Amino acid sequence: SFDLQHGVHVWRGVRYSLIFWIKDSLQAVRERSTPWYEELAERGDPDALYNVAQNYEYGMFGKPLDLPRAIQMYEQSARAGHPFAQNNLGLIYKRASDKVGLPLAEALQRSCDW
Repeated sequence: SFDLQHGVHVWRGVRYSLIFWIKDSLQAVRERSTPWYEELAERGDPDALYNVAQNYEYGMFGKPLDLPRAIQMYEQSARAGHPFAQNNLGLIYKRASDKVGLPLAEALQRSCDW
């Protein structure tokens, strides 16, 4: 939600936002990809790891649906202290124990750990 999270108070009327999504190449626009995250993720950047993990979790922005890969990247990001990665990792373990190949009790324990 983008409702008034940036210190804006609308006294009357309606707030409109204009959002620009800027990519570094025409190829990235055409492919709906985010290639700049790859190099940063390889260097261990927590934000990049989180964003690429989301792409694998949902199979978007040029990445195939790959839950094990998403978990691996979320764990790297979460260990570096990324709070959204920790949250997403806990949610994955909670809702997808059968997809990650863990018994339900172990998946729920991992979910609680994160």
